[in-house]
Amino acid sequence: MPEGEIIEFLTISLARISGTMLLAVYNYNSPRALVSRSALGILLIILCLILAHIGIQKQFSPHPLVLTLCMTVSALWSNTGTLQLLVDNKIVSASDQFCEAIFPGLFAISCAFLIIGCVGTLHKQGPLPVISFALGLANIHVLAMCNDRTLGPSGIGCNFMIVTTVSLYLVALRFWNILQKNPGQPVETRVHSKNYLLRNHLIVTGVMANMVSSSVLCGRLIGTARILFFGQAHWMFTSALYQLIVSVASFCASDMLNAAFFSFLSILKFVEGYSVFNQPHLSNDPLLPLPFMVVFAVLFGILACMMSLKNLYFGIYTLLFAAYCASLTLPSGIEHIAPQVINLIIFMASIVYMFLRLYLSKAEFKTSQRHGLMEIMNSCLRFPKIKQRTFLFCSYSDGFRFKEVDAIGHAFNTLAVFAIITETRVAFILVIVVGVMVLIAGLLSASAGKTLEGSTFIFYGIWWITFGMVKYLCLCVSVMVFYSALGNICFIILHGFVTACMITVNKVWFINSLAFEALLITILLKTLAILTWKCTIAFSVIFGVVSFYCFLASILNGTVETPHLPWGEPFLKDPQLKQGDLLCILPAKKISSIKKIVEILNVGGICVIPADEGYVIASVCQFPDSVQKVSKIDIENTDNEMSIFITSIEQLQPIKHLLSKLMLDFIEGLWPNPVGFVLPKIGDWLTGFQLATTSSLSGSSKNVIIYVSDCEVTTQIINQVGPIAVRSLPKGAHTHPSQMFPKLRSKVNGILLDEEHNNDDIFTVVDCTQIKRGIVDFVKVGIIPTTQVMNVLHTVMSRRENGFNTLCSVHL
Repeated sequence: MPEGEIIEFLTISLARISGTMLLAVYNYNSPRALVSRSALGILLIILCLILAHIGIQKQFSPHPLVLTLCMTVSALWSNTGTLQLLVDNKIVSASDQFCEAIFPGLFAISCAFLIIGCVGTLHKQGPLPVISFALGLANIHVLAMCNDRTLGPSGIGCNFMIVTTVSLYLVALRFWNILQKNPGQPVETRVHSKNYLLRNHLIVTGVMANMVSSSVLCGRLIGTARILFFGQAHWMFTSALYQLIVSVASFCASDMLNAAFFSFLSILKFVEGYSVFNQPHLSNDPLLPLPFMVVFAVLFGILACMMSLKNLYFGIYTLLFAAYCASLTLPSGIEHIAPQVINLIIFMASIVYMFLRLYLSKAEFKTSQRHGLMEIMNSCLRFPKIKQRTFLFCSYSDGFRFKEVDAIGHAFNTLAVFAIITETRVAFILVIVVGVMVLIAGLLSASAGKTLEGSTFIFYGIWWITFGMVKYLCLCVSVMVFYSALGNICFIILHGFVTACMITVNKVWFINSLAFEALLITILLKTLAILTWKCTIAFSVIFGVVSFYCFLASILNGTVETPHLPWGEPFLKDPQLKQGDLLCILPAKKISSIKKIVEILNVGGICVIPADEGYVIASVCQFPDSVQKVSKIDIENTDNEMSIFITSIEQLQPIKHLLSKLMLDFIEGLWPNPVGFVLPKIGDWLTGFQLATTSSLSGSSKNVIIYVSDCEVTTQIINQVGPIAVRSLPKGAHTHPSQMFPKLRSKVNGILLDEEHNNDDIFTVVDCTQIKRGIVDFVKVGIIPTTQVMNVLHTVMSRRENGFNTLCSVHL
C-alpha cells in the first residue's frame, strides 16, 4: 500500500477516534463534567480542520462515501465546537437557547448521516454504514433530549463509543494486513483514479451545506425551531465557508458552472448568516439591499439557464435559489412565509440530490448527459450547439484549471456595484465580502497565466474591500474628507495604468475598465461634495451593466459553441503574436500561448507541443498538406509512423458508423485515461478524419493508432482544433530555443515549451484489430494496468450480451 494512503487513513481514523471519544466522555452520565465546554469546543474545531483538510485533498478520490462522511463529520464538529464555546462564554444560554441553536442544523446533519449510511449499505461498504448510522443516531438522541429533558445523555455516549470501537477495529485490521503483507486490494486491480476525475465528489458537501442552511431557515415552518436568533448564525457562516471550498474544487475539476453556482451560494449563505445574526435589529436598519438581491436573483436565473442546457435537473435545482433570492426582496425578508416555503423545497430537493449523487457515484462508465435542455431542443429543431465540457486532470499546471474564473469576478463586481446603491451598514459589509471574492478570483485568474486580467481583478477586490471598510467606518466615526480623497486619487492613478493596458486585451474589457475609472472619479467628486449621490448611482449602474455583460459573455461563450457574445478585437495587438513571425516560441503556462498555437494550427501550421510521453510534432488532420510535411521532417531515432490524437469520444463522431459498437463501448469505458488503440485500416473510416489522401502516411501499412490524450496542454489544443496527426520526438529531446534541432526549427511554425513538467506518462497501447472476437493484445503497458483494461473489456462484452444500455442511467 502506498505510504500516502496509509497516512491519510490513519489521519482520518485517529481524528474520528479522538472526536468520538471526546464526545462519548463528555456525554457520560456522571455527577460532574469530565470535559469542560471550552476544551471540548476547541478540540472539536481542531479535529474538524484536520478532517476538512484530508477531505479537500481527497476530492477526486474513488471513494466518494468516505470523503462525504469525512466532510459531514467535519461540519458537525465545527458547528458543535463553536456552539460549545458560545455557551461556555455565556453568549448563548445553556438552558433556554441551546436547543434552539442546535436543533435545526443538527436535524439536517442527521439526515445527511442517514443518507450516507443507506447508500453505504446499498453499496456494501462494510463498516462505513455502521459508523454513519451510529453518528446519525447519536445526533437524533440529542434532538430527542431537546424535546424531552428527562432523557439522559448515555445513549449519545454509547453511539459515539460504537464509532470509536469500529474505527479502532479498522485501524487494527489495516495494520494486521500490512504486517501480513496482505493489502486489502492489490494495487494493479484498483480502478485508476483518473476515471473518477469526471466527478468532483466535494459537490455533495456543498449540497449538504444547502441542507443545513435551509433546515435552519425553514425551521419555524416544520417545527424544528421557534425563533431565528444569532445563536443559529454559525450554521450559515460555516456553510458559506464550505461552499467556497466546493467552488474552488469545482474550478480544479474545470467545471465552471458548478464553480459559479457554489461561489454564488457562498455569498448567499453569508447574507443569510448576517440576516439571522441581526434579527433583533430589523426595525432599525433595512437588512437586505433590494438592488443587491434583485441582481443576485438575475445571476442565479442566468446560471440556471446555462445549467439547464447541460442537465435539466441541475437547472431546476439552481432555479430554486433564483426564486429564493427573489423572495428575499419582500418587505419582511427571511421572516416572510415565501422564503421559508422555498427553503423547505430546497431542503427536500437537496436530500434527493445528495442520495442520487452518492448512489450513482460508483457507476463504472461515464454515461452521456442526454437530459439537458439543449439535447431536447436539438432533437426537435436546429439549435445552438452545446460545448462539451473539458476535463482537466493531469498534474500539469493548476493555472489552466482557473482560466474561466473571470466570469465569477465580473459577477461579483456586478453584485458589489448594486450593493453600494443603498448606503447602509449591511451594504458596506456585503461590499467587503464580495471584494474578498473578487480578490480570490483575481488570484486564481493570475495563476492561470492571465496576468493582466488577474491583476485587474486583484485591484478591484482591494478597492471594494477598502471602500467598504472606509464607508463602514464613516458611519461609526468621523473620517476627514482629505484622507478619503487622497486614497481615491491614488486608486484613480493606479487604475489609469490598468485602463491603458486594457487596449491590448479586447474592447469590452477596455470599456469595463473605463467605466470603473469613471466610477472612481465620480466617487472622488462625491467625497469632495462636488457631485450628488444620484450621479454616483448613475455611473455605478453603468459599470454594473458592463460587468453584467462581461459575466454573461464569459459564461455563455464557455457553455455553448454558438452563439457567442462578442468581445471585440483589441485596439493594440501584441507584436509578439503577429502572423508574420516564422517561428513562435511560447511558454505553455500562459493561455495566450495556447491561443497562438491554436491560431497557427487552424491555418495549416505545424507546431511542436508537449504531450503525454514527451514532445510531438503536430498538425490538424483536416490539412493533408501539413500532415504530409510532418511525415517528411527528418527526426533522429524515429520513423515516419504517425498517429492520431483525440481527447473525447465525441471526436469519433464522423467515423462512429464505421466502427463496431463493441469498439466504441470499449473506448468509452477506458476514456479518459492515457490509452492508445490500434485500429485496422479497413474501409474508409480515415476519410472521416480527412486523412484519405494521406492514409499511407498515418500509422503502418495495415494499422493506425488513436491515442486518447491525457495531457492538459494537448487537451486544450485538441478541443479547439479537433483531432491532430502527430509524430513523436525522441525522449529527452532538447526543446529550449537555444538547443532546438536546427532542421526542426526551420520546418515548424510554433513551439510550445513546457518548462515545468517532463510529460513522461507512458501510454498503454492496446491492439484492437481482433476485438470482434473478444481478443485484445497489449503492444505496450503504461500507467494503466492490463487488469483494468481487461476488466473493462469483460464488462463491455457482458453488458452487450445481456442487452444492457449504459445510456439509460442518469449521470450526476
